[in-house]
Amino acid sequence: MILRKNGLCAVILTSLVISIIYFLSVGKKTDYPNFRELQGPITTDVKYEEVSFFKPDILQPSNESLSVSPNSREPLSEDVTIVTAFINIGKFQKGEGATFTPDLYHKWMKVFAQIRNPVIFYLETSQDIILIQNLRKDLDQNLTKIVRLNRTAMWSFSVRDKIAEIYSQPSYPKHHPNTVVPEYSCAMHAKYEVMYTTVMNNPFQTKYFAWLDIGLFRELQSKEPFKMSLPPNFNPLKVAYTQVYQPFDRSATKIFLENHVWVCGCFFIAEGNTMLAWVKEYMQAVEHFIHHNIMSTDQQIIYSMFMDDNFDLRKPQTKIQ
Repeated sequence: MILRKNGLCAVILTSLVISIIYFLSVGKKTDYPNFRELQGPITTDVKYEEVSFFKPDILQPSNESLSVSPNSREPLSEDVTIVTAFINIGKFQKGEGATFTPDLYHKWMKVFAQIRNPVIFYLETSQDIILIQNLRKDLDQNLTKIVRLNRTAMWSFSVRDKIAEIYSQPSYPKHHPNTVVPEYSCAMHAKYEVMYTTVMNNPFQTKYFAWLDIGLFRELQSKEPFKMSLPPNFNPLKVAYTQVYQPFDRSATKIFLENHVWVCGCFFIAEGNTMLAWVKEYMQAVEHFIHHNIMSTDQQIIYSMFMDDNFDLRKPQTKIQ
């Protein structure tokens, strides 16, 4: 089910809209207030909380299987829980000439006023929490959950200094921001960390979970409300990504150092138990590649995980569709 298309971001977006996600119009158009109004006083009852993240021992090899809501006796909903996060790493160069800023991400957040799925947001600052609370204020309050992050307590940022050391090597290639800004790599790894926490806690008691980048729908012109559901012919035993380029048999070293991409990390979706197995394998791969003094983003890690020449990392048991 991996979709085939070129690497342009706009094409990725169009392909996702048409083929990965069904958009179900569910009401009147959303009229956005301006950004200053969104940052103003909280006008909603949506609260936020803090959670404890997983312990690093789950990164150790184990035959033990994980399960979604193991203590719940209630049947799980067929809905898709949307998981997203914003970790402010400041202004950075993206690619050859673009510049991404926190204000740009705040602008992109407005689309979440349209999404009628249950959504869990992982945010660091009061400003961001207020912004999301006001964006989601007109929705059923049971569709929104906000968790306050503390990056100093997260596994994904505990490896920051090791990643910085790798990127500081004089001969290490500079692909902005992938191999230049260690916090950017940490933020990419954080997607899988917060996904693990979400699936284990399963606050909305759903069967399926999807990661959605804050900026994925930045080119979306419609202001119609929509809901995201499973793609057609979805296999619950696999995790679904969108293909950017046709994969070739390359070494992990070549993939990392030459910035090759197979699938886009901007959106992925899976059944809960499949997602748990996948994110655990991903996080183990991060530790493996750091140990071998090589790193970039989740896109290079995922590509390398499935290659034969990958520093003897065992190929994932979880497959991609």
